Amino acid sequence: MKQTSALRLVTWVLLVLNLCLYVIVAALAGWVLNIMISGNLQSVTAAFMATADLIIFSLISAAAGLGSAIMGFHHMHAWSLESFSATAAAAGVALLLSLEALGIASKEITVGLYRHANLKALEALAITAGTTQLFYVVILQVAKVRGEFS
Repeated sequence: MKQTSALRLVTWVLLVLNLCLYVIVAALAGWVLNIMISGNLQSVTAAFMATADLIIFSLISAAAGLGSAIMGFHHMHAWSLESFSATAAAAGVALLLSLEALGIASKEITVGLYRHANLKALEALAITAGTTQLFYVVILQVAKVRGEFS
């Protein structure tokens, strides 16, 4: 039976966690976008421009994060150096977009205007998704440096 390394198990956990976080972020951002399109954004928040930017970057980062997770599942199956390059590139792009959403969410929290509970959840999950994506990229790089891939 094949020995599974601790880094591979941690990578699996972070990959599944990121997938779940990005699905929830996409759903919450889609909900707020639907409210914004229908013109009822005042019932959700008092800060229109920052919320619009948060929605846009959250949706884009969720799409990139889901793509990164799909590529990550392929990489976890192959666990080779050949699949690492594409996975690391997609994870890096998703990380940059997630950090953008993280920054906007942090700014919206520090401004402290009225926000609906679902919008607060979107902000918290955007911050969490950015953080876990960073850990995922770091773990991938550590596995490469240690020569874990066959």
